[in-house]
Amino acid sequence: MRDRVVLIGEPSSRSAQIDSVDEVLFMVERECMLDEPLTEHPDLAWHAYAVEYGARLRSKGLRVATRDVVLTHNSLTTNLSRLAEAHDLVADVYPHLLPIRTTCGVIRARRDRGRWRSAARRRHGVAVWLEESLAAARLARHAGLRTVDVVLGDIRLTIDDALRTLGVPAIDIVNLDASASGTGAWTVDSLSRRDRDVSARIADLDDAVRMVGGVRIDRALLVSGVDAHAMSRLAPALRGTPHVVGLARDTGAWVLCHAITSQTGSGLRALWPGRRNAPFGRRPGAATRARVSGDAPAERSGLTGVVDDA
Repeated sequence: MRDRVVLIGEPSSRSAQIDSVDEVLFMVERECMLDEPLTEHPDLAWHAYAVEYGARLRSKGLRVATRDVVLTHNSLTTNLSRLAEAHDLVADVYPHLLPIRTTCGVIRARRDRGRWRSAARRRHGVAVWLEESLAAARLARHAGLRTVDVVLGDIRLTIDDALRTLGVPAIDIVNLDASASGTGAWTVDSLSRRDRDVSARIADLDDAVRMVGGVRIDRALLVSGVDAHAMSRLAPALRGTPHVVGLARDTGAWVLCHAITSQTGSGLRALWPGRRNAPFGRRPGAATRARVSGDAPAERSGLTGVVDDA
């Protein structure tokens, strides 16, 4: 599935049995839906009603399964309000099925959500950050950048802010994914997203390199699914193109290119201000100031819009 701007999930030629499905798209036989209507509980008005429905059917001996579907989910929100309450309700009603894995986390019994479990999850979060930091260091080497020039962030959550910062009315999205079948079916033209024109397709690396070398002033370009080999191929074309390189464990590496060379373009880095967004907690501005204070020339990258000397 394409979730906003990146491909997520793994392709499967066969149906796979799972714990739950997301509410973005799920199908049930008509007779089953008539016998077992969707819940109308207020705690499940937005979140987890498909999770609850799947748990109900599993309790009756049926299965929840997935199949490959060519789908672009043009979600405009990241609404987590009352998600915890929805998960709590599912946990209380179906304790015999716990833990239940969902696209928004794992539903656990209340007794498994104490202080020690919370501490374990925090440790897991630190481990993910370190994993991403190491991946950023490897990616930077292939891109000819410093590690601090790579941001740690899920581009799905910031793409709208990035386009607003750049002031561009449109974006082209290139998803690099050799495993996707029927690549032509993934092409989307002139999809509207917050009054901006969005076009997306799966392309090979040669096409991505060509598009990076021809970014237009009125259209940003996002390349996702970038691995080390792709980064090495893209690097020469990126030298003359303002861009930001980033990654997240859940979505892989990405490159956001634009043709805005003013201060507006350089303001993109401010969208990822926290230490959680910085590999090993080191941000570009701090790294540059450290070199200046040591009376050594400040190391500058050719990465317009990322290095921040202020």
